[in-house]
Amino acid sequence: MEKKKVFLAEYIHPEARALLEKYVEVVDSLDRLDEIEAAINRNQVKIRKEFIDKASQLKIIGVHGTGLDGVDVSYARERGIDVFSTPGVN
Repeated sequence: MEKKKVFLAEYIHPEARALLEKYVEVVDSLDRLDEIEAAINRNQVKIRKEFIDKASQLKIIGVHGTGLDGVDVSYARERGIDVFSTPGVN
């Protein structure tokens, strides 16, 4: 079975990345947004309308840390995309 593709915007601990790669294919190129179903971000990439439109299969956006300032939450939710952050558990 083909692994789901997850966009990873920036560095995460190598052990965390290895665990993630057991279950999904990690994509770190903005040129492959049309392939991803999920995005994990901190604050390096702004997930705005253009990003969301390019990521036509996107279903969920997770922000590693607090705050959703870098995400166009209202547009994502209009498109049926779940958005969450992880306050207090960086």
